Amino acid sequence: ALPISPLYIENTKSQEFKWLSIFSDATDLDIISGLNEFVDAYGNWIATKKEQYNYSHKFSKIAEQELNKCEIDFNRMKSNIKYFLTGKENEKRLHSFRLMNAVMFMQLWHSVNAKKEKFKQVIDEPSFQSFNFDFYKSASDKLFSTTEPAGWRAFQLAFIILNLDGIFKLDEDTDWEKRNNWVDLVWFPTGGGKTEAYLGLIALTIINRRKEFPESGGGTAVIMRYTLRLLTMQQFQRATMMIMALELLRRWGNLNLGEEPIYIGLWVGNS
Repeated sequence: ALPISPLYIENTKSQEFKWLSIFSDATDLDIISGLNEFVDAYGNWIATKKEQYNYSHKFSKIAEQELNKCEIDFNRMKSNIKYFLTGKENEKRLHSFRLMNAVMFMQLWHSVNAKKEKFKQVIDEPSFQSFNFDFYKSASDKLFSTTEPAGWRAFQLAFIILNLDGIFKLDEDTDWEKRNNWVDLVWFPTGGGKTEAYLGLIALTIINRRKEFPESGGGTAVIMRYTLRLLTMQQFQRATMMIMALELLRRWGNLNLGEEPIYIGLWVGNS
C-alpha cells in the first residue's frame, strides 16, 4: 500500500519499508528522528482536535474522553521510541526493528514481482543465492507506483510502535508482567491493512527472541488463530511470504538469528 502522508507531517520517509530497513543508507539517528516526527504529527493532530472541540457542544464529554485516550497512546509511543530504540544501549533493538522492516520489504517485493518473467530464472535457482543483501539493497521499493515507495499506512506503523513495550523489556523493569494486562486491538475494515500490522509484530517478535535468547529463542514463537477456513488459507499464504523472508535473512549467517530454521505450520482441524 502507498504511504499516504498523514496531516501535519511533511516527510513520509519514516513510513517507507526500505528506508526504515537495513537496506537503506539512513543512519540510526535518522530513523529515530523520523519516527519521532511521525508520532509528533499525531500529537499535533490531537492538539488541533482539542482546540476544535473546545468542549462547548453536546458531545464534548465523549470528545474529551476519546482525545484523552489518544493522548495516552501518543505518550506511550513517544516513551517506547525513547526507552527501546534510542541511544547506544538500544542499538541491538533498533537493529531488530530495521530487520523487521527489511523482512516486510522483501516479502512485499516478492509478492509483487514473483510472476514477472525477468526474475523467474533467479527464483528457479535451488540455492536462492542471488537473493543476497546487495540484491535487495538495489531492488526498487516503488512497488505500486512509479514515484512513491511502498510503506506502512500510518495506523500500521503506530500499532507497531505502540506494541514495542510488549516485545522489548527494560532491564530495570521488575514488573514487566503487568504488560500482559493490556490488549491492543487493531480494528479496521476488511482490506484496510490489518494483516501487515501484525505480520510486522510477528517478525519483530521472532527476530528479538532469536537475538535475545540464542539457546531458547527458537520453537513456537507465535500462534495465529482464524475462525474462517477460507481466511485461514489466505492469511497462511501471506504469513508464509514473511517467514520465508525471515529464513532467508537467517541463512545469510551474519545477522545473529541462530542455527534453527524459521518455520511456519498449519493445523486445519480434525475434519
